[in-house]
Amino acid sequence: MTDISPLDQARILSEALPHMQQYDEETIVIKYGGHAMGDEETAKNFARDIVLLEQTAINPVVVHGGGPQIATMLKRLGIVSEFAAGLFLQQAVGPKWQKDYVDFWERLRTRVLEKNNFGIAPNDAGPLWLGLRLISPKTEQGYLNVIYPKGAYVLSMLRSVMYADQSASGNRDQAFIDMMHDFIATHQDAPASTESFKAVAEKHMSKQMDLAQNGRLDWFFNEWVYGTEIPRYSLKYDMESEGGEKTRVKVEITQSEVGENFAMFVPVFADFGKGMVRLGQVAVLGNATRAAIFHLDSKPKKVGLNAYKEILER
Repeated sequence: MTDISPLDQARILSEALPHMQQYDEETIVIKYGGHAMGDEETAKNFARDIVLLEQTAINPVVVHGGGPQIATMLKRLGIVSEFAAGLFLQQAVGPKWQKDYVDFWERLRTRVLEKNNFGIAPNDAGPLWLGLRLISPKTEQGYLNVIYPKGAYVLSMLRSVMYADQSASGNRDQAFIDMMHDFIATHQDAPASTESFKAVAEKHMSKQMDLAQNGRLDWFFNEWVYGTEIPRYSLKYDMESEGGEKTRVKVEITQSEVGENFAMFVPVFADFGKGMVRLGQVAVLGNATRAAIFHLDSKPKKVGLNAYKEILER
């Protein structure tokens, strides 16, 4: 407020005071991000605002960030940190990660799709890129229940479509991990945006992901960042012996409740007795049914789609 005249300051505060009084004696949690912490003038203005809140009978609790500072220290120490969607739960929980992992994504899916008292789901408020504009009188939680859960899904789905199903060795998530490392390194000292993240993702995309044959991921970002469509999937499959334990599995995947140009790669899984194992992914365009055949060395107990809920679906 340093560039505002005292008269304007008084007017703004008098207009804001009735709204602020709604939160008398309430505790408000405020995130003070690491990027903001690096600017002295911003820090002074932030401190002044906190004092103002306290003077109006609001109890502010400040939770500080530090991402840029931590990243700088790790870089100085030569430590490479991995920022990756869902990888933490799989690697940190232990061998029985599946339940926690599925529960995590199911909670996020519910936050995106569950309707409120007005019959409006957060996803109905608008696309991800709108940010704070997702908040309205009828969608007060629009921002919190789109930006964070759907944003996590964007990373999860990128990880899924980048997964190297046909790789015989090495980490099949390597392309995704390399992309995230590249993004962090590229934006170490530069602001990030949706388009700058998209540019990094396009550097690491596979040939399979290049649906428009133009080296761009417009299709993915138009659907999940700039759009609000969320598909529904169903599966039919049959199995046929190919001699001995070898089995031919034919799947038919139906995608519905989307536009004619909506495309997505849907992961297919099979259970051989020790949990679901990913077989591959099938691209489906529009409201359509797509068939695919998998030749397996043994007969699975069952076949399923999106077994670990990494793709956002209805």
